[in-house]
Amino acid sequence: MTVRIEPMCLEDLEEVVKIEEISFPTPWSRRSFLYELLENERAVYIVAREEKTYTHGQGSRAGLSRVSESNVNYSYINQARVDFSTGKNRRQAQLGEARVQGYVGMWIVLNEGHITTLAVHPRARGHGIGELLLKALMDRGRNLGVTCMTLEVRLSNLTAQNLYIKLGFRSSGIRPRYYLDNNEDALIMWKSL
Repeated sequence: MTVRIEPMCLEDLEEVVKIEEISFPTPWSRRSFLYELLENERAVYIVAREEKTYTHGQGSRAGLSRVSESNVNYSYINQARVDFSTGKNRRQAQLGEARVQGYVGMWIVLNEGHITTLAVHPRARGHGIGELLLKALMDRGRNLGVTCMTLEVRLSNLTAQNLYIKLGFRSSGIRPRYYLDNNEDALIMWKSL
């Protein structure tokens, strides 16, 4: 599979909300994502969009394999924030059948990037998409003056913690009873860029 890393746009919301709902016990609503895209000037949200591959003129999708840096189109990284003011996006015609495989977002406050969400569709997990999304977000943050990043992660989510550690995040404390669905504690993690 080849993926494009791009800004999240309004046309992505249906797929993003579906991924959100199957990934989290207390998912964000479509309205929350709309706010992030349309009103929150501190928000940066990106998606990994599957690029269709065709064989002998047929519309067959290539099988899932681990995504690597060599088969990622970083069309987003140095691109300016997408203008959502018209409710349409000039990339709309390019989207076609490309499906969102995952997304990540952050709020930029002064020189800090606070990662608010990260999710990959279950059909695409284990193929490196989450890592690519985080690397792209860190690159985008650097370009916007971010010097450090932080996030919270469930104490029970060892898979996510291992990914964050792999990318250089270190634990710096606990937020007791942070998650409202079950009062689970959150591990606070930081990374210097």
